Amino acid sequence: MSKNFKKQEYHRYKRVGKTDVWRKPRGRHSKMREHRKGNPPVVDAGYGKDASERFLHPSGLIDVLVRTEKELVLLKGKKDSGARLYSKLSAKSKLALTAKAKELGITVFNPAKVKKKKTAEAKPKGKAEAKAEPKAEAKAEPKEEKK
Repeated sequence: MSKNFKKQEYHRYKRVGKTDVWRKPRGRHSKMREHRKGNPPVVDAGYGKDASERFLHPSGLIDVLVRTEKELVLLKGKKDSGARLYSKLSAKSKLALTAKAKELGITVFNPAKVKKKKTAEAKPKGKAEAKAEPKAEAKAEPKEEKK
């Protein structure tokens, strides 16, 4: 069971309620620390997940750290496992492993992202070019005369 635990006096100050980071109440006279009735619940033993759900990815698959293609191939027949690519791999290696995993039908939790190359047409103009164009257009338009 997962519960959204609140910080002490989260309702009193805007800045306290902004983050979802739990901080244990440590005050000498704190009602929350003493688990008094009418106060928010405090993180304690008994709020944990079931043993069958612990250490699993939110998708329900077992998280396996993969560094090489050999380790990826070992996951081929396992339907209950997914691959997490090692964070210190190069972008080239991540792309290769992501492609191989797709080929083998293995779920990758942090697949490599393909960056799109910018084309020459979409290149932003320099300061000199940007300033020169509006002046040329303004001169070309004839002004209307008032009657």
